[in-house]
Amino acid sequence: MINVKPAESLQQWGGAIGGPIQRDKLFVFVSYEQQKGVQPRRVVFPSLIGFTPTAANTSAYNFYKSLEEPFDK
Repeated sequence: MINVKPAESLQQWGGAIGGPIQRDKLFVFVSYEQQKGVQPRRVVFPSLIGFTPTAANTSAYNFYKSLEEPFDK
């Protein structure tokens, strides 16, 4: 099995606007920023790699193997 690490992505955007309301006395300024990051990850239990379950621990092995799945952070 070959594990391929997907590319991480990050989007960042924002804007600002401002200006005078009364010359040299009062002004308005508004700013907005947002970031969105997607960093794919995978839950893996390294202790299970190469492990051969016996009859006594098959249910525990199957439970932990079922938890190994990808997720986005």
